[in-house]
Amino acid sequence: MKKLQKQRTSKGTEVAEVQVESIMEKQRQFLEASGENILSSAEKVAEILVDPKDRSQHLDDLKELALQHAKLEKDLDSKSKALEYVKQKVKGIPDLEVEKVIFFVANRDIPLIRI
Repeated sequence: MKKLQKQRTSKGTEVAEVQVESIMEKQRQFLEASGENILSSAEKVAEILVDPKDRSQHLDDLKELALQHAKLEKDLDSKSKALEYVKQKVKGIPDLEVEKVIFFVANRDIPLIRI
């Protein structure tokens, strides 16, 4: 039974890891596409708008979007690195030990003291 519980735990963990990695990959793809759109928008604004004041305003708006984009990329990158670090640390912790502690505490004959 313990072996079956460990298999369930590891499969659940694997599914959760795959889901998180899939979400992060979709976010990376979204950021890459939005970055390309900002660049092409800036090129079109510079091409189409002739009024310098109007062009400057639109390009400033695009600069603001580009800055937000860079912040999101940096945030996603740091979260990705943190996730990898945690995954490496968690690999060393055996699930079975946690289950033994829970089983021991749950099956004690000592009554719990409630305050």
